[in-house]
This record gives sequence, structure tokens and C-alpha cells, in this order.
Amino acid sequence: MTTATNTVPPTGPDPAAPNPAAPNPAAPNTAAPTPVAEEDRLGGAIRLAFGVIFLWASGVHVGIVSGDPGLYRDFADGAWMPGVLTAWRDIFMAHPAFWGMVVALGEFAIGAALLYGGRVGRYGLAGAVAFHVALMTFGWGFWIWSVPALILLLGPGRRWTLTDHHILPQHTDSEARS
Repeated sequence: MTTATNTVPPTGPDPAAPNPAAPNPAAPNTAAPTPVAEEDRLGGAIRLAFGVIFLWASGVHVGIVSGDPGLYRDFADGAWMPGVLTAWRDIFMAHPAFWGMVVALGEFAIGAALLYGGRVGRYGLAGAVAFHVALMTFGWGFWIWSVPALILLLGPGRRWTLTDHHILPQHTDSEARS
């Protein structure tokens, strides 16, 4: 007894054959970087650099406080805004160790926020901008650093921070609960 088999020829592409339209993961990436990617990279580098600078400066203040808080005494001597020098001498220098640690804590928070990125990074950016504007009230010499810093922070550094990039891995609510 012989049975007949009815075979239908396959239609369409062979499912086992490689798909020519699929990207080859082994092939080198030859696509030219887009201007947006370069801008993001520059802004990210600026944000990282300022984050590290603020963390480092925080440590400098801790060192000054533990070594000789009297080193702060002449800091405001070049202040051009009325009242800055008087406030510095009457308020800050009344308890320089305490206020030096407040500055250190503020700079640490700004630096950590800038390094963290995302929404927290926006607060870090705002803190960095406010810090540099306040620094400018201590004299014209601080403008040499603060004006370029503000240009970088408010230019490419701002664009990068506003795009919600993060340095540390972000966890979803469900991951945080487990």
C-alpha cells in the first residue's frame, strides 16, 4: 500500500536564510556621529568636569577647616558689592569652621548632583550657577573663572542636563521594591 504525500512548495523567503536587511552586529559602525551626539558628549563632559571640581573643592574646604579656618579671613577683601565684606567679616568669620563646613557640604551636594544627572542634575546645575554668581560678588578676580564657567554651564552643560542623562544606573519602582 502506497500513500501519496501532498507537498506544497514553500512560498516567500526561507526562514533559515539570513536577513540581508538586518544589521550585522559584527560589522564596524561606520555611521558619522550626528551633531546632537557630539553636543551631548560635550555637555556631558562639562557636567562631569564640574561635578568633579565641586567635589574636590568640597574637600579643600574640609582641609581648610581642619587645618586653619583663619585662612578664610582675607577671602572677601576684593568684594565690590556693598555689604559683602562686612557680612563676610561679621557672619562668616565669626564662626569660620562652621561656615566653611556649610560651604563644603553645599559644594559636595552640587558636585554629587551634577555627577548623578537627570532631574537631580538639574538641581546641581542650578546650584553651580548660583554658586558662581555668588562667587562673582567677592571681587573682579573671580570673574576670570566664573564667567567662562557660567558660559559652559548654561550652554552645553545645560543642554546635557536637561536631556535626563544619568551616570548611575536608574532603577524602576518595581526593582526598588524587590
